[in-house]
Amino acid sequence: MILNTVSEIANQFKLYQPSIPFYYTKNALNQELPDERIIWYPVSDNFTPTQHIGKNPLQIYSREFTMEFHIYSKDLNRIDNFLNWLLVSIYEKVFEPQVIDISGEYIDAGQNLQQGFCYILSVTISGIIIRKPLREAEIITVESHSHFNNSPEYVPPLPP
Repeated sequence: MILNTVSEIANQFKLYQPSIPFYYTKNALNQELPDERIIWYPVSDNFTPTQHIGKNPLQIYSREFTMEFHIYSKDLNRIDNFLNWLLVSIYEKVFEPQVIDISGEYIDAGQNLQQGFCYILSVTISGIIIRKPLREAEIITVESHSHFNNSPEYVPPLPP
C-alpha cells in the first residue's frame, strides 16, 4: 500500500519535474548523490479500528502511515519549487480525506558535504485494511449510434 501510493506520487511528480531523481531508503541520506534530489522513506504506521463501517463494510482497520520526503538543493528557491510540485502531486494522487497531516521544516544539510539545503516534508496518509479483496467488474462497451429526429439516418461522426 505504501509503495504503491508513493510510486503514484513519484510518477506524477516526474511529469512536472522530470530531471529530479527519487530515491527510496534512509541509507540514501548519507550517500553522495546528485545535488538536487528527493529521498523518501516510511516513518511509522498506526492501525486503528474503523470509524466508518457503513461506508465500507469490508474494512477491518484504518491504517495511518507517515512518510518523510527529503528535498535537497543548493538553492532555496528550487526547493520551494520542488515542494510545490510534490504537494500538487500528492493531492492529485491521494484523495483529499486520506491526507491527514502535512508538515515540514528546513534544515541546513551541513558544511562537511557541501550539500546545500534540505526540506523535510512529513506526510500522514490514511488507508484501509479490507477483509477480502474487492471484486472486479468487467465492462463491455457496446457500439451505439445517434439518429436525427424522426429519421432512420445515423448522425455522422465528428471529424478528427
